[in-house]
Amino acid sequence: MEILDKQKIKITFLAGYYEPDVSADSHLNSSLCNGLAERGYDVTVVAPFPCRGIDEATRISFLNKKNKTNEYGVKIFRTGASKFHKDIINRCIDFIYKTYKLYKTAKNIPTDIYIIMSTPPFLGLLGKFLPQASKKIYRLQDIFPDNVVKIGMTKEGSYLFNILKIFENNIYKNNDLIVTVSKDMRKQLLSRGIPDNKVAVVYNWIDEKECYYISKRENFLFDKYSIDKKKFIALYAGNIGYMQQVDTIVYAANILKDNNDVFFAIVGDGACKQEIENLIKKLNLQNIKIYPLQPMNLVSYVYSLGDVGLVSLKSGVSKLALPSKTWSIMSASRPVICEIDDYSEMNDIIKQNDCGFTCLPKDAKTMAENIGKLYNDEKLRKSMGENSRKFILQKIRQEAGIDEFCKIINKLMGAE
Repeated sequence: MEILDKQKIKITFLAGYYEPDVSADSHLNSSLCNGLAERGYDVTVVAPFPCRGIDEATRISFLNKKNKTNEYGVKIFRTGASKFHKDIINRCIDFIYKTYKLYKTAKNIPTDIYIIMSTPPFLGLLGKFLPQASKKIYRLQDIFPDNVVKIGMTKEGSYLFNILKIFENNIYKNNDLIVTVSKDMRKQLLSRGIPDNKVAVVYNWIDEKECYYISKRENFLFDKYSIDKKKFIALYAGNIGYMQQVDTIVYAANILKDNNDVFFAIVGDGACKQEIENLIKKLNLQNIKIYPLQPMNLVSYVYSLGDVGLVSLKSGVSKLALPSKTWSIMSASRPVICEIDDYSEMNDIIKQNDCGFTCLPKDAKTMAENIGKLYNDEKLRKSMGENSRKFILQKIRQEAGIDEFCKIINKLMGAE
């Protein structure tokens, strides 16, 4: 899709994480910016120095690479903090500092449209302070401050919560358009009085050419981490954080501990990793193990580890965020077992397209039963895996997602 205006539209993209950071949205950020540049937009990225999920040598090497232009013509400016903190207090301080530094750089860049990510959570406030002549798109990945309540940092109605609600209202007021990632989240925003024409939905996409099934025989991660290829693998890959209910997976492993053919692999990191490790140790489980977070270029290898892919969310989180790791599981032609609210859009997608099973948050018994169904039925595993890949190709392709963003940008600029 080409842009309609002959003169290049200038876009400045602000994000808390950008490649080579390993995070839930860093690959989405880079693919969007590269895709927009390929379609003829003039794209500049302002992001902190990379620090998440990378080795120390890589982190240090980027401290001397403040500015660069990549092979797509995207100009990338680095600023702000260069270390990643897991504890909440230091992360909040870091978020505030990053937001300030991103603003200081971005305000001086000639821009038609700012695309502002929702991480760090204060970043959307910049819609009020960046040049008013420029349009602002707020790319909402999870709804703040409700997510802060879910992680236990505060309670609804508390003094802190009320202050954060003021921040939230200012974010929605001072950005021209909110682009969120699910219909559930759109409904949540509309219920708060946001005008219908101010909220659009573009699903987080997956590059189906970069995420695909790799057989156990060709998957080097089995040998690297000494994972038995003969076992049935139930895989959880992603963040082990406050929004996830990963302990349900551990309890499901406990239910199935007498089945020596079923093994649970958790690939990831996060604020709750130690808690999950302690639970595994407390239950003395030998059929589950946590493995290191892997770089994005190994996404096919990671999600192909599992005979089934597991997704885990706490109750109520589906209104605030969409578990986009589900797309990676499905793109790798794996069936899904998703721990999620039964009223959620993702619950409907999985059931209506026969891509796997769902269970309610904390329902380890049903999760274990569904794992057992797939373990015992190879034909069912295959058909659900094929349905998963089919859904990705029809609905969640990267090119289609970026084209949707182009339409939004062109409309906002009056180019269509």
